[in-house]
Amino acid sequence: MTRLGRKPTGTKLLDKFTASPHAQSRMRAILETVSGQKTIPEASAELEIGEAMFHRIRAEALAAALEALEPKPMGRPRTATTAQSSVVAALEQENQDLKVELRAAAVRAEIAGSMPHLLTRKGRSEKKRRTTRRQKGT
Repeated sequence: MTRLGRKPTGTKLLDKFTASPHAQSRMRAILETVSGQKTIPEASAELEIGEAMFHRIRAEALAAALEALEPKPMGRPRTATTAQSSVVAALEQENQDLKVELRAAAVRAEIAGSMPHLLTRKGRSEKKRRTTRRQKGT
């Protein structure tokens, strides 16, 4: 029995959850003060902490509880659709291919600048050779 003549009911629910004994005792004290079964000085003395610290812990616990109770969208969180993900994958592949082609073009340009003779066939000059025609009858 507590000071108000009621048996603690909600604090037995804590035994079902996995938590350290330290965390369970703090939560039990918070629930007992919220339900009016204990005063804040009694709970802080039981936990061997100051009243200001108990107020801070209780405020943090209640804020976390309220945050957990905020409405959330139903079902699983959305993931990118397969159409979107396939488009993204195709664009990433195209981007990678273009980077490779750009690097190859840069290497070719560098080679052309430093060794232009490699660009001609068989090392010959690109100028057309003059062919002399024989004139008929000479």
